[in-house]
This record gives sequence, C-alpha cells and structure tokens, in this order.
Amino acid sequence: MTPPRLTPLLLALLLAGCSTPTPLPDVATHIDAFTGLRTDVIPENLLEAGGQAREFLYLNASRVFKSAGTCDYYLEVIYAAREEVGYLDIGPGPALSILADGKEMKFTGNGSQHLRKKRNGVVTENALYPVQPDALRAIANAQKVTVRAAGKSGLVQRDFAPVNSERFRKFVKLCVPSK
Repeated sequence: MTPPRLTPLLLALLLAGCSTPTPLPDVATHIDAFTGLRTDVIPENLLEAGGQAREFLYLNASRVFKSAGTCDYYLEVIYAAREEVGYLDIGPGPALSILADGKEMKFTGNGSQHLRKKRNGVVTENALYPVQPDALRAIANAQKVTVRAAGKSGLVQRDFAPVNSERFRKFVKLCVPSK
C-alpha cells in the first residue's frame, strides 16, 4: 500500500496555517465603497516613549481624495491612556506642533471633542490637522522630529524613532508629488 499523496492545494493550506501574521503596511490604501474614492494612510504610527509610558501618542498622515484628481492631506494625532490618567482633551485651534530639525510648524484643527472613546479601561481621542505637502516633505526629510500634542489636561511630547521617519519618507515618496 502506498502512502496517500498530498495535493498541492492541501499542502499550500497546511503551510499557510503555519505562517506568521502579516505586519501592518507602512502605507495602507482604503477605497470608499460608495464613492470609490481612495485614502492612503500611515496606520498606527506609534511614537515610542521609552520605559513605562502613562500615555501613548500616534502621528499618522493621510491623503484623502475628494475627486479623481484632487486630494487633501492630513496629520492625525491619536492619544491613548488608561482611564484613570484621562483624556488629553485636545481642543480646537493650534494644538499640534512639530519641530523638524529645529524648525517649528504649528497645525490647527477642530480638536477631539467628537472623536473620543472609552473602552475596557482605556480612553482614546483623535484629532485631525490639515497639512500642506511642503510640511510633510519637511517632516519626512528631517534628521530629528519632535511632536507636541497639547490639550486642556497637559502636553505630550515624543521624538521620532528611525521607524517613524522611515514610514513618513515612504508616505511622501508614494503619496506626495515632488516639487
């Protein structure tokens, strides 16, 4: 009696079950099911604090198409902390500042008032800031980037690690037209 042979499909399924999870891409693309318009985004770009942080800060960038040929760019701050630490309470106005190689850029947005969540003992809030392509290029090309997010409850400051700089460089290369 000969041993049973595995078909190529069965072998592929067995090997796929052993694979490791796919990491998040540096730039993800989403297509709106109703409008067909595209959004490109740096997802979950965590700015590390080092040590035991009491809060987390993410700085994402996105390109949102308004029509086939026009788009807007945004920076998105995501703040997260344990419920006992509380919200940063990002208000409308110039609450985001970025130092790129010592040059300060301030960004104004609508705040996080309508973009707050509380779940499983964790609070999160999001704030969006329109950004010009030149500012994205400056962030991507800087050797040192410091991000400051201000709210009624305080200020959170983080520096880019090499991985954050690399993700911004990839986003600019793929999504921002060169001058």
